[in-house]
Formats: sequence, structure tokens, C-alpha cells
Amino acid sequence: MGDRPWALAATINGYLETLSALAAGRLPEFRGIVTRGDGRLVVPVFPRSVFDRLLLSGITAEVWMQPGVTAANLAEHMASFYRELGPRGGVALVLGAGNVNAIAPLDALYRLIARGQVVLLKMSPVNAYLAPILEEVLEPFVAAGYLRLVSGGAEVGEDLVRHDGIDEVHITGSAATHDAIVWGVGDQAVERRRRGEPLLGKPITSELGGAGPVIVVPGPWSAADLRYQAEHVVTMKLHNAGCNCVAAQVLVLAREWPLRGAFLDEVRRLMRELPPRAAYYPGAADRQRAAVAAHSDAERFAGDVPRTLITGLDPSRPASTASRARHLERSSPRSSCRATTWPASSAMPWRSATSVSPARWERRCWSTRGRCARRSPPRPGDRRSRVWWGGCQHLVRDCLPARAGTVGAYAGHTIEDVGSGIGVVHNGFLIENSQKTVARASFYPSRAAGCTATRACYRGRRGS
Repeated sequence: MGDRPWALAATINGYLETLSALAAGRLPEFRGIVTRGDGRLVVPVFPRSVFDRLLLSGITAEVWMQPGVTAANLAEHMASFYRELGPRGGVALVLGAGNVNAIAPLDALYRLIARGQVVLLKMSPVNAYLAPILEEVLEPFVAAGYLRLVSGGAEVGEDLVRHDGIDEVHITGSAATHDAIVWGVGDQAVERRRRGEPLLGKPITSELGGAGPVIVVPGPWSAADLRYQAEHVVTMKLHNAGCNCVAAQVLVLAREWPLRGAFLDEVRRLMRELPPRAAYYPGAADRQRAAVAAHSDAERFAGDVPRTLITGLDPSRPASTASRARHLERSSPRSSCRATTWPASSAMPWRSATSVSPARWERRCWSTRGRCARRSPPRPGDRRSRVWWGGCQHLVRDCLPARAGTVGAYAGHTIEDVGSGIGVVHNGFLIENSQKTVARASFYPSRAAGCTATRACYRGRRGS
């Protein structure tokens, strides 16, 4: 079921740090805040403790703020609820996710702590068995009357969404479910959208899915590099049986990269050899089979619900690509992965990918929930590797709209065009007006991170 107690515990630690600071009349402190040349403020948020450094060695994360947020006024964009003289509060309905178990309690905690609302958390039927456990974990909120947990299917959710006692709604799920709540279904929903008259007359925030890409920046990789990075890609795809809103759905490779075929072979090997994951999500097996049937060139691997690799998608045909992406987003969760290529000139091998704007990425990949790029460090004296490195830096800086530490879609979506969602959640430091979160990790195995001798040893056998 993809249980992630660490995600819940880590966010709670963030809330504890933030609330302790607020109780002392201050805000959490962030070391290493920088202002980029374009004026954007970058706030380091991970690691925060020695335990973070030991558990996730070599991994860092920083929140990039929206224009107008500066080092001088950052405090004005944090924990605004605790500065309000007459906070609105109200009752929030949280429609809990049915995939990753940490999401439902984290969504509820954000509404409780960041928005000061009373929360009614409706558990998905898939993980309703967790309700008694979560009631025990969150007992102080339950005992104080700030939190109630209920279970039920779509009809219960529909009744609660329309109930007069609910002031705001938050949903973690699909864009189709969001639109059914906001606009209804059928021809009447189309007409409501055309007139701009939503069926739901109350605010709604959302954390939705998509078909996010993993962009492999070409480089002079060794056989060990190919194996290790393929393990990352396949793990992202198969974790929790693919039932993740930020799972790797689109694998983007440079067409002229000499190692492209070898990398895909490693991906195929892993998809073939790894133990099967049960298609536990309701309807997942049927939707997976439908996705396979829709692509005659799909490569299928062992299993009752076959893992699938679909290659050869043409990025120069955005309408076709977008329609396929929408189909795959609607068929989520699943265990299929698409692979596409971008042309790369010999002078600037990654220019075509790094020149894609956030809006174009969303049209082509149908997601602003997450982007991932894999690239090797530049080699001294190697001009081409420096070009690739610079292209990847541009990719992170200007082209990838993604949030992680502050979970949500890229800012700017509306209920008419919800994309991957509206608003943020799981924000332990109560940072507001964020644009995206950038996480970084070593290209080399974690056992080499931070250890010069070990890293030198690893590099010495890279050709193995």
C-alpha cells in the first residue's frame, strides 16, 4: 500500500519546529537563503537536523518563492493565519487520497494548523481501515473536537461536498473527480463551464495527478551509471504499484544520445525482473489493460497486469501527445511508462529540451506536479559535458514547474483549467507564495555521498 510513516513524521517535525518558534514570538530560521540574479528568493528547507543528514544523505531541498518575495519580507509570507486578528477558520472537508497512506492525515493537518479550520476527513474506501489508527495518532485533535473521520464511497463524498455545514473543500485525486465536484457531469457540466457558473459555490483546493516526465540529460555514462539510474527511474514508476501522483510516467531521452538504447535496455531488464506489485487500486487492472490495448507498439512484461513500456511517442505532435497524456492520466494508477525523445544538435545537445517553457511542458506532459532530471556532473576539460550541465541548470531554473516540500501544482491553475491542482499542502514551515521546490541528490550512490575516498573509489571503477 505504499505506507510512508516517515513523510508524516517529518512533516509533523516541521510543524513542531514552526509552532515552537511562533510560541517564542519568532519564525523558523533558514540558513543559506539566497537571492538569484533574476530576483527570485531561494529558501533552503532540507536537511534540518543530523537525523535528516543520516537518513537521506546527500539530499537537499529548497523552496523557490514567487516574484515579490524577498529576504526582507519573507516573514510576511509565512504563517499568516497566526497574524490575523480575526481569522476566518470554518469547516473544511478533506477528501482523503486512496493511494499513499500519509496523504490523508497530512492534508488534514495542514487545514488544522495552517488554516485554523475544523476538519472533517473522509477516508477513501481503499484505506478506510486506517481510520481507527489515525484517530489514535491524532487523538488530541479528535478529543478537542477539531477533527472527525468518516468513511464511505462516492455518494458520501457527494453529500458532504454539497452540505451547508462545509465551508471549504480539499481533494487529493484526479482532475476528472475535481471537475465532477466543481461542474457536475454530462452536458449540464459543459454548459456550466461555458457560462462560468460552477455547481460548487465554495472554495476548493486540490492535489491532482498528471503524467510527469523524468528527463535524462545525456552524458558519457558508464555501465554502472546506466544500471544505477535505471533503478531510480523504474523505482519511481513501480513504487506503490504506480499509484502516485508524481510517479514517473514519461521518460524523456535525447534522440542522438549514443547510450539511449542501452539505458532503455536496463529499464526493460528491471521491469522484467522485479517482483510483481498488486494492482490494488479499484479499476487499476482494467485501466491498465485498456492502456495496453490502445498502443499496438506497447512492450509488455510478466504479470497478470503487465508492466508496460510504450516507446516512440513524437514530442513534435503536441495534440497527439497531450491526448495520450490525458488518456494515461485518466487511467492512473497503472504500471505503464512512456518513452519519448527530443532532437539534440551536436553543438547544443540538450537545447531543445531546456528551451521548453512551463506552459509547453504542461501541454505536452499534462502535469505540473513534478519533474525529475537525471544528469552526471561535468568532467574537467570536457566542453560537451559542461554544455549538458549548463542545460540542466537552465532546465531546473526556468523550465520545470514542480513542488515537493510544499506539495501542490505550479501556481496559476484555476477551477476552469485545474491542471494538476490548486494550492499547496504538507507545508510544515507554513511557507506561503512559493513557486516550486527543487530537490537535489548525488548522481552517484548514496554510499559515496559526502565521502571523498569512497567517491574516488567509485569513480575509479566506473567503467565496470
